[in-house]
Amino acid sequence: MRILIDLQACQNDNRFRGIGRYSLALAKALCRRDDGHEYWLAFSAALPETGAALMDEFSAIVPRERMVSWHMPAPVRANDPANAWRADTGSVLREAVLASVKADVLLVCSMFDGFIDDTVTSTSLIDNGITRTVAVVYDLIPLIYESRYLKDDVVRRWYYRKLAALTSADGWLGISKHARQEAIDSAGIDPLRSYNISAAADERFRPRLYDEYARQRLLKPYGIVRPFVMYTGGLDERKNVHSLALAFARLPHEVRRAHQLVFVGKASKGELEWLAEAASVAGLEEGEVVVTGYIEDNDLVDFYNHASVFVFPSWHEGFGLPPLEAMACGTAAIGSRTTSIPEVIGRDDAMFDPRDIGEMSGLIHRVLVDDDFRQDLERWGIERAGGFSWDTTAARAVEAMESVAKQGASAARSASGAAPWRRKPRMAMVTPLPPGRSGIADYAAQLIPALARYYEIDVITPQDDVQATWIAANCGIRNVGWFEAHAHEYDRIVYQFGNSTFHTHMFDLLPRFPGVVVLHDFFLSSIAAYLEISGERPGWWTRALYQSHGYPALMVRDSAATPQDAMDAFPCNLDVLQAARGLIVHSRTAIGMASQWYGKDDADHWDNIPLLRAPPNEDSRRIAREKLGLLDDDLLVCSFGILAYTKLNERLMEAWNASDLAGNAHCKLVFVGDSPNVAYTALLERLMEGGTGIMITGHVDAADYATYLAAADIGVQLRSHSRGETSAAVLDCMVNGIATIVNAHGSMAEFSSDEAFVLDDKFALGDLVRALEMLASDAGLRSQIGSRARTVLTTGHAPKAVAARYHDAIERFHHAGRSGAQRSLLESLAGIDRPGGVDARDIGALASALARNHPPAFRKRTLLVDVSVTANDDLKTGIERVVRSVALELLKGAAGDWRVEPVRASGGGYVYAHAYTCDLLGLPPTGIPDLPIDIAAGDIFLGLDLAQMALPQTVVELERFRLAGVACHFVVYDMLPLLHPTFFPDWLEPIFKKWLETAVRVADGLWCISDAVAGEVVSMLDQLQPTRGRPLPVGSFPLGSDIASSAPSEGIPADDAARLALLPSAPLFLMVGTVEPRKGHIQVLDAFEALWRHGVDAQLVVVGKQGWMTEAFVERTKALADQGEQRIHWFGRASDELLAALYARADVLVAASFGEGYGLPLIEAAEHGLPVIARDIPVFREVGGESAYYFSAEDGEELSRALREWLSLHAQGSAPDSSRVAGKTWKASASQLVRNVLRMRSSRTWHPATKH
Repeated sequence: MRILIDLQACQNDNRFRGIGRYSLALAKALCRRDDGHEYWLAFSAALPETGAALMDEFSAIVPRERMVSWHMPAPVRANDPANAWRADTGSVLREAVLASVKADVLLVCSMFDGFIDDTVTSTSLIDNGITRTVAVVYDLIPLIYESRYLKDDVVRRWYYRKLAALTSADGWLGISKHARQEAIDSAGIDPLRSYNISAAADERFRPRLYDEYARQRLLKPYGIVRPFVMYTGGLDERKNVHSLALAFARLPHEVRRAHQLVFVGKASKGELEWLAEAASVAGLEEGEVVVTGYIEDNDLVDFYNHASVFVFPSWHEGFGLPPLEAMACGTAAIGSRTTSIPEVIGRDDAMFDPRDIGEMSGLIHRVLVDDDFRQDLERWGIERAGGFSWDTTAARAVEAMESVAKQGASAARSASGAAPWRRKPRMAMVTPLPPGRSGIADYAAQLIPALARYYEIDVITPQDDVQATWIAANCGIRNVGWFEAHAHEYDRIVYQFGNSTFHTHMFDLLPRFPGVVVLHDFFLSSIAAYLEISGERPGWWTRALYQSHGYPALMVRDSAATPQDAMDAFPCNLDVLQAARGLIVHSRTAIGMASQWYGKDDADHWDNIPLLRAPPNEDSRRIAREKLGLLDDDLLVCSFGILAYTKLNERLMEAWNASDLAGNAHCKLVFVGDSPNVAYTALLERLMEGGTGIMITGHVDAADYATYLAAADIGVQLRSHSRGETSAAVLDCMVNGIATIVNAHGSMAEFSSDEAFVLDDKFALGDLVRALEMLASDAGLRSQIGSRARTVLTTGHAPKAVAARYHDAIERFHHAGRSGAQRSLLESLAGIDRPGGVDARDIGALASALARNHPPAFRKRTLLVDVSVTANDDLKTGIERVVRSVALELLKGAAGDWRVEPVRASGGGYVYAHAYTCDLLGLPPTGIPDLPIDIAAGDIFLGLDLAQMALPQTVVELERFRLAGVACHFVVYDMLPLLHPTFFPDWLEPIFKKWLETAVRVADGLWCISDAVAGEVVSMLDQLQPTRGRPLPVGSFPLGSDIASSAPSEGIPADDAARLALLPSAPLFLMVGTVEPRKGHIQVLDAFEALWRHGVDAQLVVVGKQGWMTEAFVERTKALADQGEQRIHWFGRASDELLAALYARADVLVAASFGEGYGLPLIEAAEHGLPVIARDIPVFREVGGESAYYFSAEDGEELSRALREWLSLHAQGSAPDSSRVAGKTWKASASQLVRNVLRMRSSRTWHPATKH
């Protein structure tokens, strides 16, 4: 049994109260069970932060694929009537998503939610015919005390709507005997479908030992300095806390002065004011009453353990979880002698009349002063609480849900049902018809008469001339314009789709008027290309390529020798597949191609129906042969259809010429069809010159085509480069009883050897020769194969049989599966009224919610690559180079079968970075706007860019991503702003810290550009302890160093070229990187001035733009220049081309950074054969190994000595050889990053500190 648990009660404000704690504990107990049932969880994306936290909390016991969420327009809080449309819409959207899970039971943990928070609950708006709804019943207090709780009209209407939803459920789980009976008595629920499952205290509620230090650390911050009387729970009227304040005030003076009254839990501003007034009325002074505000459950356990007595004065409860929790902690608990509370406390001398303040005060007094009584209550509480168990509650809940599932729908649901059809449904068949020169036109002409048994059919076609007698007499023939105006009048719409100009109008109609698509050609690329190239629809093919296949298709098209190469490479059919209400194809091959191109889809979306073929006239063979002038002993071999390379007609000619048949005057080979390709026709003509008995008919009409079919003895239908279509010609041969030779290619691979003579897909020429000779010489074999083929075709492919299959498929698509659910959802949404109409913002929010709740079919998993900063302004620095290089390789295929989409932050969410990506790939502009992104479960968001400012603004959206099943990963470049804040502007440290904490909050993994950074990340997180509820994988991947693969910038300005040419031959030391304090430029400058003082004629070349806090370096270099010093050369904004030239010109690289994330210049220098001098920091050791000369200089003089030592070693040939520094390609770098993300290959795991 599949059980789906709606956990909104743990997301909204109830999470701070008993309902939320009850729901969470019950859900965990259910999901931990090993009982053969399948447990699923549902969350609302309108509350993304709590939803994401719950998803993490359950990740150890519920697989991620069994967690679903729904999106909806917000706000939906019922306390504002302006939200009514959104709330109703949200309810429908919720039920549609939950129905799609096809659970046996939906468990709603709390039905009465959504008045003050963005929660929606409902039942029976959308019925999938499978799921039974079971609701937890806590109490019906507002109904019982209506005059107190439902005085406001808005509240009353909302409550009664929720009550109606509750009573419409199929079963009810009371949290106590009292709660169950209350629902039976007050709401009239069915006693046979209601159950008491009780409750329990979480296992964390237990006695604990504390020292005085721990006691003070807990209590002192709240101003609790004396033993205390404790209450926790709500503060509304029925909780009776004002009576508790009065009872406490009545304690004897010395007892009261020795204690405090502590209210533990969250309280609103109004509740605090009301409580302060109640304390004042009771005569309690400041310090005698303490209100803690919200505390975590772990702290709540501590408060229970420290309390002298727990008092629960409520005069009406559904269960009373707080006293049970207190008892489980070994605290004396007393409470009201009403409703469900006696079921919990179970001891009469520990209870009081909640309306008798004197009795309440007396019992409190007794517990506080009578040690024996209090200790007895403490022992009793532990023993009593042990009788309540969440495992027991979960077992009772499962037993109840099993019973409800077996009983089926409740009476209210069973009474509803769809009315049977009283007429044939009206169908619009959008198709070409004869005399159009299209096989699909002929096909439709045969199908429609048979299908008319089930439907009243109108044909929609742009043709002015229709030559189909039966259709003209029995069907309406409408043009496209008429259909657009009347489409709403049809019950069913069917499109016959093919890859020719007969179908151009269907691309516009299908999205607006969805219907079932009969897909005759899987590839629709030729018609898509025609629409753009002809100018009929500019940009159409470009958009189809991108939407269907992403950027790789655009790159192939851009580099293809001819447009045909791109047409042959990509189907361009995704928009048709996704818009279709259902798909009918004629072979399993087409379904397999869809899986190959787009991933597997719901099988209910497809039906494989044999291609219709009508049986021929039995007397036609003799007449046909006479018409063609054939003698009785003549052997006619035919191949039908247009001649083309893909039909392997030249292979058949070659085999014919090599066979015995070519020299036999009674044997004839006829190609029945046209040969439109001039070059291919010339090839065939050359082959015909070398053989005998071969003829090409050219185009023939239907009558002549049928004549050759009737007359033929052997058929040969060969294929290569199949694009999903089913060969009508081979079926024509088979239905005419012709023994047919085929190769096992595409759909023809589905034929058995007794239906056709099947060759291997890649057959040898000799195989075809033998097949021809064998069939020619064996009339019995020809008859056997032909008879079997005709039997198969006249049963499974006959019009009547095919029409029946069509009807079953069309009705299934209409009533069930994705299309039926979508139709029900849209009809439900359309029926929601909003006076004054719906504004554009809500329409946009609804569209976004629908897209996320119900991702389209045939959607490949997508890697969403964040390039927010680089797309906005590529500064050509190190991080931008990494972003650019990795993104390029991902787009070129490093992500494997994943679709790669660069995205950028915008307005608190993300949009596709389409314009930037085309520019990055060197593609011409496409005109496709940067629209908001679509997401679906299984996608991955990769924060490749360091979006320090954007991430905190998009974190809520990323939490919605995670609720939708999108994993979030981030690349980390360094921890330098936190490790070395003095090297950065003051404003950067808090911004970077906020970015890190935000990334940790939502990340499924952090991937660092070096192992050294990974270690620094874990250490920093140990220090900061950001909020996170689960372990965090932290790994690393290497960077690439092949500049040519990083979309390098080109060009060397004339002045830079001149400076490059004038660089002297003296030892030339090169520094590469943005000029900023941490790079060590000042220390290097000090060192070079020392070198010059020591008579070393060394040159310093600095490559890098000016960064922050560089005033000192700029002033020093300017002063030296003013003094005539010409041995410092600064190239500010060097292109990659100039940088490569400087690497080639320099003698050694100096890497003086005090901190780095990686050290890419070390590898680049090594690849140019340049020695490396580097500061001795971990990341440089990681990159350079033993192939660099390391220094640890505190000042310029020390560094000067190190440089002189290196010069000496270099002169002796003893300096470290950098050639052993192994660089990676950017392709290898991107591939490793993808492997890490997909396989979670982390070298480290950060574990957040756990609270006791």
